[in-house]
Amino acid sequence: MSRLFEPMQMGGLSLANRVVMAPMTRSRADAGAMPNDMMVEYYRQRAGAGLIVTEGTAPSPDGIGYCRTPGIYNESQVAAWRRVTDAVHAEGGRIVLQVMHCGRIGAVQNRPAGARAVAPSAVRAAGKIYTDAAGMQAHDLPHALETSEIAGVIDEFRRAAANAMAAGFDGVELHCTSGYLPMQFLAENTNLRTDAYGGSAANRARFAIEAVEAMAAVVGADRTGIRICPGNPFNDVVDGNPAETYGALLKGLEPLGLAYLHVVRSPLVYFDAFAFARENFAGAMILNDGFDGDAARRAVMSEARNAVSFGRHFIGNPDLVTRLREGLPLAAFDPKTLYTPGTAGYTDFPPAALPKIEKRQVRADDLAAMKSLVSDDFCGWSNEVLVDQALINRFADLSGDDYWIHTDPERAAKQSPFRTTIAHGALVQILQSRLRMPLEFEVVGFNNMINYGSDRLRFPTPVTVGSRIHGRARVKAVEKVKSGTQLTLEMNIHVVGNDRPSAINDLVILYM
Repeated sequence: MSRLFEPMQMGGLSLANRVVMAPMTRSRADAGAMPNDMMVEYYRQRAGAGLIVTEGTAPSPDGIGYCRTPGIYNESQVAAWRRVTDAVHAEGGRIVLQVMHCGRIGAVQNRPAGARAVAPSAVRAAGKIYTDAAGMQAHDLPHALETSEIAGVIDEFRRAAANAMAAGFDGVELHCTSGYLPMQFLAENTNLRTDAYGGSAANRARFAIEAVEAMAAVVGADRTGIRICPGNPFNDVVDGNPAETYGALLKGLEPLGLAYLHVVRSPLVYFDAFAFARENFAGAMILNDGFDGDAARRAVMSEARNAVSFGRHFIGNPDLVTRLREGLPLAAFDPKTLYTPGTAGYTDFPPAALPKIEKRQVRADDLAAMKSLVSDDFCGWSNEVLVDQALINRFADLSGDDYWIHTDPERAAKQSPFRTTIAHGALVQILQSRLRMPLEFEVVGFNNMINYGSDRLRFPTPVTVGSRIHGRARVKAVEKVKSGTQLTLEMNIHVVGNDRPSAINDLVILYM
C-alpha cells in the first residue's frame, strides 16, 4: 500500500491517511455568516480525507470580505459548526478550522453592519469583488490599524481558536496567504508602517507570528498549523524577496513546534517553495497545488513528514481517497457552480461505483483451481464496520488470550510498547462474516478457517470501541504441504480508532 494511504501523526493530530482536503471558499453560508445543513453534508461526505481543512472562516465581523462566507465569532456560529464537526467525527474523520481575516479585501455590501475594512496601511486593493447586493464593487479603502489596536485584532484570532475548540474542531490553521490580513502585514506594498510591525522582514512577520502564538496558546501548538504561499500575488500583494520574508516568518514560528506547515507551490518560477519549506521548517508539511494521485504518491514517498492536500479534486469527488487508492476515474465539476448558492455543484456528486466481485467456489483438494486464485490485485475494500461491544466479544472469544481490542483506555495507554495481537483465524472469520470481506473465493469443504500458523497479526496501536475497521485481501500463493494445502493470503487492514489510526499489511497462512 502506498504511504499516501498510511496513517500519519502531525503533532496532536492523528490522520488516517495523508490525503488532506485543502481549504476552499464555496460561498454557501447563510445570513449572519452561519454554517448550515448544506455545509454539514458537504464536509460529512468528504470525511474520508486524513484531514479536512475548512473554508476560510472569519474571526470577527471585520474579518469578512466575501459574500456567504462563515464566521466563528458568536455562540450561534459555534453551535452551527458543532454540527459539522460531529458529522465528520461520526464518519471517523478529522477536521481543523482555517481562520481567515480578509483585512482590506472586501466591499461594504458583503460586510455585516458596523464592520470595517482594516489593514496595516490605508492602501486600497486594486480590482473589484463580487457582492450579491450590487454585483462587482471596488474594494473598500481600509482603516490603517493604530499600533494600540493591533493587540485587539490579535485577540480576535485567539477567541476564534477558543471558539473552534468549543465547536469540536481537532485544531486550527492560520490563513497566511492569498493577500489577506496576515499577508498584508508581510507584503511590502501593503505594509508601509514605521512601527514595530513594519519595515524589516522580521517586523513585517510579527503580526502573523503573534496571531499564531495567540491561537496556539488556547488550542496547543501541536494542534495549530499555518498556510503560506511565498510570492503569491493574489489580491494585489507584492513581495520582492520572499526568501527573506518567509525566512523571518518561519524563524519566528520555530520555537512553537507547530503541528504542520501547509505550503502552496509558489507561482514564481525561480522560487521552490517546497524546498524552501524543507530547509526552514522541521515539522510535518502539507504540500498543495497541482497534485494528481501519482504526484502525491511520489511526494509522500520522498519524505515521511509529507502529506498532500487536494482542492479541486475534492469538489467533484467526495470519496477522493477511495478513488485514488483504487485507481478509479475522477469526476469533473462545473466551475460555474463553485460559488453559487444551493446544493448544485456542492453536495450532489455521487461516490464512485466500486467494481463488484463475484465469489468463486473451489475445492481444497483441487490444487489447480486453488492456484487459479493467485492474483496481483487486491479485492475491493470491505464496508467499514463500527467497532462495538459485540464485535469486541467475538474477537475475544476467537482470540483466546490475545485481545486485539481494548475496552479500558487507561490500560491501553499504559501498554509498552503499544502493540496488541489477534489470532489469524479469528481475523479471517471476522472479515468473512461481520465485515463481509470480498475474498473472491469460497473453499468448499473447509468450515471455518480457524487453523492458523504461530505468527500473529500486529497493530501499532490499540483499537477501542467506536473505531472503524475495513480491509481487503488477495491470494499470494498456494502450495501442497504434508498437512494438505497451504493458502497464503495478504491482508491489508485499515483502522480509524479513537486514539491513533493504524494500517497494516501482513501475510496469513491457512492450512486446509
